[in-house]
Amino acid sequence: MSENTPSSQETSKESPSQFAYIVPHTHWDREWYLPFQSFRHRLVKLVQLLLSLAEDPGFRFTFDGQTIILEDYLEVFPNDREKLVKPIRTGQISVGPWYILADEWLVGGESLIRNLEYSIDLAQDLDIPISNVGYLPDQFGHSSVIPQLLHDIANIHWAVIWRGVPENITTTPFIWKRSKDSKAFVKTIYLATGYFNAAELPTEQTSLEQAILEKIQDLKPFAATPLYLLMNGVDHMFPHPPLFKALNTLAIPKTSIQLVTLNQYVKAVDNYLQDKDLPLLTYCGEHRSAARAHLLQDTYSTRMWIKQWNQRIEDLLTRYAEPLHVYASLISPLPSSAALLKIAWKWLLRNHAHDSICGTSIDLVHEEMKTRFSWAETIAQEVITSSINTIKTTQVNSPHPIALLIFNPTNAKAVPAYFEFELPLNQNPKSLQIGENQLPIQELAITENKYWELETGGTRLKAMLKLVQSRKIGDLYVNEVYITPKGNTCEIKLIAHEEEKGTLDIAQLKQELIQLIDSKTYKKFHVTILGETSQRFASTALLGPWATTHAKIVLATNNDHPPTQPLLPTNPTTNRIETPYHIITFQKNGTITLIDKNTGETLTGLHYFEDWGDRGDLYTFGKLGPEKAKPKKIKRKLTANGPVFTEIEQTMELEVFNEITSNREKRKGKTTIPINTTFRFYASHPRIDIKTTL
Repeated sequence: MSENTPSSQETSKESPSQFAYIVPHTHWDREWYLPFQSFRHRLVKLVQLLLSLAEDPGFRFTFDGQTIILEDYLEVFPNDREKLVKPIRTGQISVGPWYILADEWLVGGESLIRNLEYSIDLAQDLDIPISNVGYLPDQFGHSSVIPQLLHDIANIHWAVIWRGVPENITTTPFIWKRSKDSKAFVKTIYLATGYFNAAELPTEQTSLEQAILEKIQDLKPFAATPLYLLMNGVDHMFPHPPLFKALNTLAIPKTSIQLVTLNQYVKAVDNYLQDKDLPLLTYCGEHRSAARAHLLQDTYSTRMWIKQWNQRIEDLLTRYAEPLHVYASLISPLPSSAALLKIAWKWLLRNHAHDSICGTSIDLVHEEMKTRFSWAETIAQEVITSSINTIKTTQVNSPHPIALLIFNPTNAKAVPAYFEFELPLNQNPKSLQIGENQLPIQELAITENKYWELETGGTRLKAMLKLVQSRKIGDLYVNEVYITPKGNTCEIKLIAHEEEKGTLDIAQLKQELIQLIDSKTYKKFHVTILGETSQRFASTALLGPWATTHAKIVLATNNDHPPTQPLLPTNPTTNRIETPYHIITFQKNGTITLIDKNTGETLTGLHYFEDWGDRGDLYTFGKLGPEKAKPKKIKRKLTANGPVFTEIEQTMELEVFNEITSNREKRKGKTTIPINTTFRFYASHPRIDIKTTL
């Protein structure tokens, strides 16, 4: 049915008092209870059906809220590009505005920005319009930043949402703002009865008329206008052509029926609001209420490795790879890194769909996510390395012969930042100097940079030696060789660097090694390729936000006195630590008591472990008691004590229930979980780091 097709108001010669806008659509989970390739197989069939139906100029379809489906289809049929974009350009099919329908709580704000930007870029590449409706049908609640993102980045002034809307919103549409002071806003349609409220409409005329009137009646309690939105679709649903034919001949008294896209519906609502000069209620903030629809927020603890890996990559991209790339690009253009970063973001975004990042899909889906995460992370790491190398190999304007260039990847400037650095063993640093400030340093460890290691017999080693033609192995040059006997094993250490140093006769070395092998003196050969041995240090300093800071390394001389004692005011023990900011006491049950010296407040029972059974599923935590986490074999030791920080390591075993009974009503059995916790206390600021591993 086209917009010019006579509606029921014209065929019945009555002025309509209500308007039913039917939106054929599909909610397309890219992966979920089937892997991506299985759903893409269905997607290809769906798109091909849509293209055939689009030959009718009256056909309308809203393709979810994402544009990634266009890429997924065109990867299979790249020659269908013009055929695919034609009905989108004419407004018959609506896509976007998002690249992918991401969970709004588990991804960072920058990821949501890139999500919109990538969709806009794709639309420009295909020369198509994206939807002017911020459609978010099935997210598990909505962040308060959505109105600002839609308004400021995509110039979108309407949103359509479902889950999370609180009970105090009683009419739709309403105005949604991030906060009271925010200038950006979107007019918002609340899908009070879901994005599937008209998914199964019958085709028989009487039944169809009754169904439409019932759907309208369900929406009336929330409607501020007589324009009712009937969403004819659900997850992975295909359009139903017989329904469209039935709608063409349907006549309901005083009811106008139109087949539209979401774009056309909000335009009709907008016109109605302006014609009637209707004011709208304003709502500020997030939508995180489960009063009307399940929010499924227990998924935030499902498959935690997904959430942790995603956060690590977001931090790598936003805090390290991109800022360092910008600094390096000021020195030397790096177009390949810029292009690779865009690809890294794309792989990361493809893991942000709510059924993916929430961890609620089948195992195969999440195994495939590992590849995308790995690719995005590898690209980020490579860009970081190349950017640092560009900066390192460029003349840096520093008056100090030995200096550090410290990069602060945050906007923090009022709190000292902790950082680590390495120096060759032949350097003996005393402190760091930034401006006029002398900063203490603390030695951490001596690091042996091992590039490669192999233990093998003589025959294999002899064959490998024949392949060696020069001092260069990969990107490294062998500069020193040490051969040491250890019983029946011969230790061979190759010291390698990125630059060629000194002289080494590789032919003579090969000959000596082959003679050693032929002597049968050793049964095994342990070969390692090592870089320079270095020592690692730590310090803290006030750094400029998102900037680099020069620090001079002050070397010790023979006349220097021994290093000063730690800045902590009292000698630490394994049971008590006092810093300039806190007094921390370790208790017999593994918890800690903290006294804030500034406020006098005492906090007890910190670092307490609780354990509950879970009889739920991937979406819902089914809490099952009793709680039991009995700590045993608690031990502590002082692992670091210096001018920068003091560290205590605590080990224990937790005795917990092993499983739940077959009827899922009780917990049974006993097992122990080893717990290792490191507590770090800083001398320069009140932060306490607590790292616990199982």
